[in-house]
Amino acid sequence: MGEYVIKIETSSLGSSGQPISISRFSKLMETIGPFEASPNIAVGVSGGPDSLALAILLNRWVKARNGKAFALTVDHGLRPESTLEARQVREWLKSLAMSHRILCWNDSPKNGVRIQEAARLARLRLMGDWCRDNDIIHLLMAHHQEDQSDTFLKRLASGSGVDGLAAMPKSRVLSSNEGKGVRLLRPLLNTTANDLSATLESVSQPWISDPSNYDLRFSRVRLNASRKILEKEGLSPKRLTQLSARAGRDRATLDILVSHFLADNTVFSSLGYILLAGYPWKGIYESVLIRAFSRLISTFSGASKPPRLRKVEELVTRIGSQKVFSSITLGGCRFVWKNKQESILVTRESGRIKDFLKITPGEVVYWDGRFLVGLEDSSNEEGIVRRLTQQDVANVRRLSQNTDNYRYFENIPASAKFGLPIIEGLDGSIIIPHLKNITYKTRSWAIFAPSIPLCEKAFDRVENN
Repeated sequence: MGEYVIKIETSSLGSSGQPISISRFSKLMETIGPFEASPNIAVGVSGGPDSLALAILLNRWVKARNGKAFALTVDHGLRPESTLEARQVREWLKSLAMSHRILCWNDSPKNGVRIQEAARLARLRLMGDWCRDNDIIHLLMAHHQEDQSDTFLKRLASGSGVDGLAAMPKSRVLSSNEGKGVRLLRPLLNTTANDLSATLESVSQPWISDPSNYDLRFSRVRLNASRKILEKEGLSPKRLTQLSARAGRDRATLDILVSHFLADNTVFSSLGYILLAGYPWKGIYESVLIRAFSRLISTFSGASKPPRLRKVEELVTRIGSQKVFSSITLGGCRFVWKNKQESILVTRESGRIKDFLKITPGEVVYWDGRFLVGLEDSSNEEGIVRRLTQQDVANVRRLSQNTDNYRYFENIPASAKFGLPIIEGLDGSIIIPHLKNITYKTRSWAIFAPSIPLCEKAFDRVENN
């Protein structure tokens, strides 16, 4: 086996940054608070200058408050030297008396056109899960001003609306498939990369140079190479970050309007579907409708990110121009017109469900980006979580006719039935958690917990009585 060398730097050529003092960092932390009196906070650390500077600053800040900082490094395995880099970070932070954990991405693809995107999502999931498992509710990331401006430009180039141009928020709560309940915090979005390098130089702390930062196959590297040209035209990182902040302000306003629209016009079922009333929504701005439909698709498809804006715009135009339609699909969701209720039923497009997940007694799995499914410890059998099929429906009708469960089952809209999770035992028997185990006597449960929540404001619930 060959030996691998990691590249370590101790200075940034041409850097004109100012080291970040603890008082300045305290003010940055105030913008993403509040925190406990003695906070426990995690921080993602790759070993690069940005994350390493954040880790050092956070460690000082937390210790001054009798708290504790935890550095998390993901060994992605995409480069031979990644394990050595993670161990080097551990040694550096050990000398600073800072707790450190290495998290391994064991199922990483070794190539692919979107490998960087996959790695980003995996890092976030691994760190979010670690925080949740260790009762840490704050996770800091070192995205800085140049990162924010690059994100703005990439979103601009892809034709994004307000959501995309708002780029990265300073604070958000991680979704169910990322580490639900953990606050993802970015205190450095208005801080330059040069200031972070200068912070390390001021304490003689070396850092790791990532070779992918110079690989022109990646858009962020190409954008970085064109930064000087953009700055000459007035598109400096500072200016672009200001623009993204203004878009974020507009996004927050639209979020409130959309939440009110959804709360006033939807009836939600814990079975993972929703009825949208009020068609054709006269007096509702098109921007609100487009945003509302984007939310609906994101939530009820179990997606990890919203659909493309152009596709949602086309959907809203199509629905608005048709007085009657039977069924339309987009982004893993099905929209069905219900004459009786004069409303639109939004369900998962069952044919797009691919998850077959193994489950054992006492285990909880996250299925299809929508449901948490569990088997109690007292269960005697393991099984596979999959979607309901036509054959399963026939079995339910055969085994439970003329019972309350049967009537409950028959009241579920047809297109929603086939988006429900079931557990198939090793002997072929089935359990349907939502139907009180009528075909399989093992105790189980399922909770609708979508990757992207619909809205914060409460809305009505429909039950199938």
